[in-house]
Amino acid sequence: MKEFKTLTIQNLYKNYGSTEVLKDFNLTIEKGEFVTFLGPSGCGKSTALNCICGLVPITGGEIYVDGECIDNSVDICTAPEKRGFGMVFQNYALFPHLTIAKNISFGLELKKMDKKEIKQRVENVLELVHLEGHGDKFPSQLSGGQQQRVAIARCIVLEPRLLMLDEPLSNLDAKLRLEMRYELKSLHERLQITTIYVTHDQHEALALSDKIVVMKLGKIQQVGNAQEVYTKPVNLFTADFMGYKNMWEGQIARFVENGDEVEMILNINGTSIVSKLLFTKNEVVQKLKLKNAYETGQSILTAVRPEDIIAGEGSINCFVCNINQTEYLGKVSNVSASVPNGFKIDARPECDTFSGNTIKLYVPPEKIMVFVKEEG
Repeated sequence: MKEFKTLTIQNLYKNYGSTEVLKDFNLTIEKGEFVTFLGPSGCGKSTALNCICGLVPITGGEIYVDGECIDNSVDICTAPEKRGFGMVFQNYALFPHLTIAKNISFGLELKKMDKKEIKQRVENVLELVHLEGHGDKFPSQLSGGQQQRVAIARCIVLEPRLLMLDEPLSNLDAKLRLEMRYELKSLHERLQITTIYVTHDQHEALALSDKIVVMKLGKIQQVGNAQEVYTKPVNLFTADFMGYKNMWEGQIARFVENGDEVEMILNINGTSIVSKLLFTKNEVVQKLKLKNAYETGQSILTAVRPEDIIAGEGSINCFVCNINQTEYLGKVSNVSASVPNGFKIDARPECDTFSGNTIKLYVPPEKIMVFVKEEG
């Protein structure tokens, strides 16, 4: 199967009756990219994956491979087996009565390939997923992580031009998930196969992805690399989903532009908090949008990560807080504290913390994102 340079999805819609599951879905995927669809359950991630591979018919829009339409919902719909895409499912879907080698060779045998070539391919792929010597075993004799690797091996032995994985690690325990995450990253770096990965786990998305597609209710909220999505969420939903737990409601008291820096003085429950955002020369448009969007007195919500709030002093944004609850995590602790006038701070300081004590917490102004409050 010929490899592609670009997969393009334009204005994709998917309806089930009157329910819109995907809305105006637009995305371009380049050869060799590891792209992750990230979002909560029910946001349309798996539906988008199934539409791309042809398992679910689309309601509207087009899907192109190197400019050639493979699906337009009207008169063109390339069959799934002719798209050259490979799917790895959440539940592995291994044949329990076949050996590992036979599970992996099943698709090759359907293609009536030469037995010697099948044997060689199976041996090669078993080595690739570190399962040498397990070919004669049955799925029930392997661990969950090993079974997942068999499912991946069964897919890549067919040499698909696009690898698609639908929440492949969700059935594994925490330790195995970390191990398999490393294996997937290593496998992608070795094969450089274009990959679409579906997950609701932000840590998986950040660790694995070249490009993250954040989704909500069937619509794309943000597309960017891991650093962009992590540090510069474009809206409140993305910030919330990416772990910006401190969302304080307030108003803008003053807005100051100083060169590449924008400073906002915020009034949160009667407390003054400073937010400073630095824009590069390439982000002039974003800065102008920000300046035009916010006015003095406007109601806003902040978004700050707990891990960005530290114990210590500061000339601004420093608060003496009462610790309400603490959760020990080893090097750091999750701390839920409150400023005397009432608003709550969730932090993750690197110091000993105990419920009932007081703590000084510093909120770096450059770590405070500011958003207009969204419905819902």
